[in-house]
Amino acid sequence: MFSKLMSCIVDKINETEGIAIFSPVVELGDGKIGVGLYPDRVYCKGTWDFSSKREEILEEFAKSVGMEKSDNFKDYFNIMCAFVDVEKGSNGNSETKAIRELNHLLDCMELNTRAMSGESPEAIWHFITEEGKRKKLYEDAFIADRFGDVSFTIKENDEVTKEIVANGYGTLAEYASAQLSTNADLWEQCREVSKFIDQNIPEEERLVQEDPFYIILQNKFEKEIKSYHKYICVVQADGDNMGKIFSHEKLKDNQTSAISAKLVEFGRKASGLVCEYGGLPIYAGGDDLLFIAPVVGKTKKSVKISEDKEEERNKCIFDLLNDIDGCFSPVKNYVEELKNSDNTELGISPSMSYGVSITYYKFPLYEALASARHLLFEVAKEKVDKDKKNAIAWCLQKNSGSSFSGYFSKTDVLASFEKVIQCSNVKDTIVSAVSHKIRENQSLLQLWLTDTSYKQRNLNFFKKYLDYNEKDRYKQSVLELLDKLYEIYQPLLERKDKAIEADAGKGEIKLTPADMAKGLFTTEQKTAYLKQSNRDDLYKMIYSMIRTAKFINGEEVKDE
Repeated sequence: MFSKLMSCIVDKINETEGIAIFSPVVELGDGKIGVGLYPDRVYCKGTWDFSSKREEILEEFAKSVGMEKSDNFKDYFNIMCAFVDVEKGSNGNSETKAIRELNHLLDCMELNTRAMSGESPEAIWHFITEEGKRKKLYEDAFIADRFGDVSFTIKENDEVTKEIVANGYGTLAEYASAQLSTNADLWEQCREVSKFIDQNIPEEERLVQEDPFYIILQNKFEKEIKSYHKYICVVQADGDNMGKIFSHEKLKDNQTSAISAKLVEFGRKASGLVCEYGGLPIYAGGDDLLFIAPVVGKTKKSVKISEDKEEERNKCIFDLLNDIDGCFSPVKNYVEELKNSDNTELGISPSMSYGVSITYYKFPLYEALASARHLLFEVAKEKVDKDKKNAIAWCLQKNSGSSFSGYFSKTDVLASFEKVIQCSNVKDTIVSAVSHKIRENQSLLQLWLTDTSYKQRNLNFFKKYLDYNEKDRYKQSVLELLDKLYEIYQPLLERKDKAIEADAGKGEIKLTPADMAKGLFTTEQKTAYLKQSNRDDLYKMIYSMIRTAKFINGEEVKDE
């Protein structure tokens, strides 16, 4: 809806003489996209009387989505506008200077609170939730999708029924189990029977209270059903260093537009990948992405299972993120190839970071979304490397109540983690034995955490406690992951220890309320506690990675 509002603003600017947009560069072409591609800010140069156009924009927006004047919606949308006078620099970069100054003004404007009537949010809520009202908005968003995946059936009574053709706007259960939709005949039978039960048999009269869709799915697909078919991923993604790039003082005006165009194309291609995988793209504006996806999707890849043998397997959510990174490569390559006026590089490299919340399909969606945002902005972008970022933070929240979470740099750890996932097609007892041995012997493993001989000592540990041999591909993959994490944590722990000691010297050690409740009174106690907590994070990470890898590789369906 907000992307649609921005498209109305862009259209109004484009039809006005004396003003031109330089970011974003959005050319949708023919057909519907099925995802919001417009960012929340537009930058243009020229003279424009925005205040006189605001009402026209809102009227056009209301008309385009099927709202009526009686809906009392106008007060809900806050459209802000800022103006600056900018002179061209020696490098001809008035646009980048303008973006830098306008962003500062808009950031300040967004901090101002604004009162609205209680009727406005209620009007929007009714518009979105009442099928008769929302039809035009849904038609525009989903019908005639350019990827050929999304379709709706409009009944004579104007109710929009959620019909899926291969992949589309369906229930969360259907997205969670989208991997099985490659068997189109069985999949359609499950959907039809489930829909009949939902429409004709009240919940209180059913003999079994479980979701009928999963009962039928279990009956039709039998051993193909895994526990991850009841879980969805909510993914929030954001580009790293893009603000610094757009406001770089050495960036030329034509380069700003070129980057903007490449970001729009990235959003389009990334949305296509999500659809092919079996997910639902919700927003793809510039370098921001939001989508829902299954843990394991419909698309496939070749996996090496021995020295001379490969097999095809379905891609998992981390493979999808890797593919999306591939779509981002044109943006990354273009920026890295840019030169300053003195023929030196800009010195900034863009990348993508992700927050991945994996939850049971009945888990509240708004909580999963909040978790994905927290994982992206407060973990992936803050705890890995604030300068480089390029990270993934994930949390697997099991329906049983247990959870596994962690974060890592894609550059350093992703390949090792993916290898553990590929090799986790072993018995659950083996996975449990490996993970529990590592967790139980954490104190022993810590003895050589900062030692240069950690690889040999980790190998000796695996031989003694886990009966390791080089032909065991699973244990070998876990050992390689442990070695990689040791390699990364050694310099990281050194930096963190120095920072803790520096804070202790200033008397500025900060603890969370939960930590303060542990009875830490002296500076020495607090310092030792924080250093140990940083070391504990490593073993929590490896344990979570092992359990998450097994979950993704496929666990038997349990009573969830």
